[in-house]
Amino acid sequence: MKKLKKVLSILLTVVMVLAMSATVFAAGEGSIKIENGLAGQTYSVYRIFDLESYNAESGAYAYKVNSSWTNFINQDSIKGEYVNVDDQGYVTWVEAKNNDAGAAEFAKLAIAYAKAEATKIDPVATKAPAADGEVAFTGLDLGYYLVDSTVGALCGLDTTKPTISIKDKNGGVPVIDKELVDKDGNAIGKGEENSASIGDTVYFKVTITAKAGAENYVMHDTMTDGLTLNEDSIEIEGATKGQDYTVATKDSEGNALADRCTFEISFSEDFLKKIDEDTELVVTYNAVLNENAVVGKSDTNTAELDYGDDQHTTAGSQTTTNTFDVDVFKYALKNNVETGLAGAVFKLEKADGTGIRVVEAETENTYRVALNSETASRERITTAADGKFTVYGLAAGNYKLEEITAPNGYNKLEAPVEFTIKDDGTTEVKNAEGNSVAADSVDILNKTGALLPSTGGIGTTVFYAVGIILMAGAVFFVVRGRKND
Repeated sequence: MKKLKKVLSILLTVVMVLAMSATVFAAGEGSIKIENGLAGQTYSVYRIFDLESYNAESGAYAYKVNSSWTNFINQDSIKGEYVNVDDQGYVTWVEAKNNDAGAAEFAKLAIAYAKAEATKIDPVATKAPAADGEVAFTGLDLGYYLVDSTVGALCGLDTTKPTISIKDKNGGVPVIDKELVDKDGNAIGKGEENSASIGDTVYFKVTITAKAGAENYVMHDTMTDGLTLNEDSIEIEGATKGQDYTVATKDSEGNALADRCTFEISFSEDFLKKIDEDTELVVTYNAVLNENAVVGKSDTNTAELDYGDDQHTTAGSQTTTNTFDVDVFKYALKNNVETGLAGAVFKLEKADGTGIRVVEAETENTYRVALNSETASRERITTAADGKFTVYGLAAGNYKLEEITAPNGYNKLEAPVEFTIKDDGTTEVKNAEGNSVAADSVDILNKTGALLPSTGGIGTTVFYAVGIILMAGAVFFVVRGRKND
């Protein structure tokens, strides 16, 4: 009993000494100043631990868990892992986690908990930055505070002593840029617009400039009906699918994401928290221009990025893939009037001789460039009664029409007719002099052959008539001569 009294006496003495050396403070004397705040964002502060007392000279602090955060601290993933709480409720940091990395991990978990339990945990205060980017929280009770912003980047985790200044580690709002590339990843022109034939593969590259403190990044990509995504082609340089990011084309119930996008990429938080400076995340993928492509500048592809706790969305970055058509008119001149010719058979080719297969479209005398999978396709096109036909689904480029069979009674063309579809969809045709001339359609004139003389014609009759006359004359003179004799 005497020993117990002696121990209690010593403990009481220690407590009195600590009390004498502890700093005395009044409630509401703390302040937090944030520098480099982002315009348009909102900053919030949460007090996780209450500061009961501290010693400015020795750097000793006595914390207790704020009542709003008790459930969070008592989780198995927190208590004993990041902090220890003794029987009196005092908090100490686990030595193994007493570093910047440990604090960052703890803060991430704390923010996630605050968002999940938003109805139970309110921030102590919320403010937007002033014009100079400064956010000042004053009149705070002293404690251990978590500071976060709606952009989703953790700003700080520190103790009011009683005043602290935190520089927002967030590098700014992420930027997304989409461009068209070739199969080797090289930009096409300005990267915003290209053309393709139906069945061609179109290649895309999206560059996301991620910022320090990146959080909740989800990329959305929306394609028109004229593009068919090759889901297996989606890759991110330096990242592992299934670990660093996941790809989805359907929602949790198995329905297509058509209401929002064609597909989405969600980045894992473990991957994002490694980003501590501006970092480019390069996403590549491709799609096939399909039978739903519409002639003209209409098949678009838009990418945008959701980010932050409140899921802000960047401005979309869009590309356009065009496809065009060409009209053909096969005719002859009859009394100087252009008259369509039926029965001419043509083969459409690229300038390099690659044949182009087509299928009949719903509109009469109209053909569409075929997909590789369409077995009913053909290479030859025959003109109808009006001598006209249209082919659509062609990329800008150089082409030629070779006449395989001429209409009955007409001469087959000696050489293919060359034409060009320009980037704006207009057509130019090479004339007899080899010059390209703008034209609304590829007009092809056929000439008929000359009528040749035939056996038994008038030419032979003339010779017979002359021969008979000469013979009659000879007989006449012979008879007359005999009479005279």
